Amino acid sequence: MFGDFNEILGMHEKEGGAVRGERQIDAFREALVVCECKDLGFKGNIYTWQRGTSEETLAHERLDRYIACVGWCSIFHTWRKNDKLFQFEALWLSNAECGNVVSDVWCVGVNESVPTRIAWVEESLTSWAEKTFGVLKKKIKKHRVNCKRSKGVG
Repeated sequence: MFGDFNEILGMHEKEGGAVRGERQIDAFREALVVCECKDLGFKGNIYTWQRGTSEETLAHERLDRYIACVGWCSIFHTWRKNDKLFQFEALWLSNAECGNVVSDVWCVGVNESVPTRIAWVEESLTSWAEKTFGVLKKKIKKHRVNCKRSKGVG
């Protein structure tokens, strides 16, 4: 489940603005415990919301989050490897080989558990994509740096 929960799990998820009451934070933590859910963490900027226009009034908070029940986490314990989230890229679908990579790996592991097969698909897709498209984020970053240099910025 994901969404804007309008609550933080601790003051480490807030910068600036009024201090949040511990009872309010504890109530949100308790709700996750009662519902047997856990926060799945984040990648990138911790803050998902901000308010204010000056340094004195600026406030950042992590209000949006992904959570999952304990059962889901135990089934899909491989959802996070080496503290790196798997991210399927829509660009991959532009190459007809993408579907073959998924079906080939899925069929080979027919006697394996679903979480194991999913992990294999993730690994195969990631490897295939790096060989097929290269590491796009590195290429994009490199081109941005080159553009800034050519403009005399940074």
